[in-house]
Amino acid sequence: MDGETLYMEKSSTSKVLGVKKIKLNMTSRKLLTLNNVQHVANIRNNLMSDSLLSKNHFKIMFESDTFILFKNDMFIEKNESL
Repeated sequence: MDGETLYMEKSSTSKVLGVKKIKLNMTSRKLLTLNNVQHVANIRNNLMSDSLLSKNHFKIMFESDTFILFKNDMFIEKNESL
């Protein structure tokens, strides 16, 4: 994946500079590990793919301004600052 090209909307492209495993400490005090996280320098925000989360058995809910994440019916995260 290193050195691959990431294709984005409006025909723009970016190089993948690295791929790592990332551990996130959630506000729920759970640890979430993301594998194969791509580092792309010119993307200014952290992005997660809802389709990839769904394929990996996560349940994603959006309610008003709240994002809620579950895995195997276990609560992982609630973020009210979208």
